[in-house]
Amino acid sequence: MNVGMMTPSLVSLCRHHAILGVILFVQALTLMKLLRETAAVPSDFAIAIPVGVLAMGVPYGYLIGMIVGSLLTRVTGRWGIGG
Repeated sequence: MNVGMMTPSLVSLCRHHAILGVILFVQALTLMKLLRETAAVPSDFAIAIPVGVLAMGVPYGYLIGMIVGSLLTRVTGRWGIGG
C-alpha cells in the first residue's frame, strides 16, 4: 500500500471534520439562544420543545420539524414576523 496516496485524503478528511465541527458548534449556540428567548413566552416554548424533539428523533427531522413548526405556529396564530 502506498502511504503517500493516503496522506492527502486523510488531511482533507480532517479538514472537513473540523469545518463541520465549527458549523455544528455555532448552530448549537444559536439554538440555545433561541430556546432561551422562547422560554419567556409559554406558548412559543410549547411549540419549540416538541418540534425540537421531533427534529432530533425522526429521519429527515430538520425538514419535518420546520414543516410541523410552521404549521403549529400558523394554527396557534403566533406567526410573529414583522412585528
